[in-house]
Amino acid sequence: MEQLDTVASSYGFLTAFIAAFQRGEPWMFAIAFALIFSLAITFERFFKLRQYQIDGASFMFEIQKYVLANDIDGAIRVCNGANQAALPKVIKAGLQRASRDETQIQNAIDATSLEVIPKLERRLPYLAMIANVATLLGLLGTITGLIKAFQGVGAANAQQRQEILSAGIAEAMNATAFGLMTAVFTMIAHSVLVNKSTRILEEVEIWSPFDRVTPEKVPNTVENVPDMIAIHKSLIDIKQKFPLETKIILVPYAEFPYDALIALVDSVRFLDPTDPVFYIENKDTKIQEETDRLFPEIIFGNLVGGA
Repeated sequence: MEQLDTVASSYGFLTAFIAAFQRGEPWMFAIAFALIFSLAITFERFFKLRQYQIDGASFMFEIQKYVLANDIDGAIRVCNGANQAALPKVIKAGLQRASRDETQIQNAIDATSLEVIPKLERRLPYLAMIANVATLLGLLGTITGLIKAFQGVGAANAQQRQEILSAGIAEAMNATAFGLMTAVFTMIAHSVLVNKSTRILEEVEIWSPFDRVTPEKVPNTVENVPDMIAIHKSLIDIKQKFPLETKIILVPYAEFPYDALIALVDSVRFLDPTDPVFYIENKDTKIQEETDRLFPEIIFGNLVGGA
């Protein structure tokens, strides 16, 4: 019985809205016009931002593999294969100037980033405006509906007063409800799209610095013997620059001793008791917790697979 009442209530609500449009209530049409604009911008931005999105960590891992192999053309091909994603466009600008100095490369990356940002934020402010306008149009419809109702009541005879009053109040409430529904939908859409745009921008900011693209050269030998202390110190410096990074690509030289390679893996993966403290987010609790790991995920750029 309760389910039947709910269905009947929803049907009556929809019927009232249809009747309001049939009566030609002007504010209903104005709010509907705002809703159409809101839907158009929402769907266009949603699909466009999906094109701009990419898994930054995986993409940069591929780029770094090509850069470490000194295959800049291969890295550019990876960027070209990423369609319209924002991060590949930014990284490609730096790779195309790989033969120039660091300042020119970073300037190219920064310039392309400034071109990408307006594209990500395009038309999003209109959604916030539409939400406010829809609410105000609903309020105007409420006021004009009540004015019409009370004016009609004053001029009508006793038999017509109830009908005029109910029609005026219905017009007022329909405008209020429709305006609020449009505003609520538009505000939610605006919030979701802004959040999506912000995540893409943050990814570009995290991965676009020059030292994210270029390999770090580590002083690793003393008289052709691997200096594990110097290597570990350099790894700590890299971790301090990128504290959230868990993956690293290593390219040891061909004659690197096997025993030293085993020691290198432990040096890369684990922190020493005297090392600075680093934190990592617990995936379950979302709380930053102290970790004993330095770079737990190791890939050897000159080998197939990882350690």
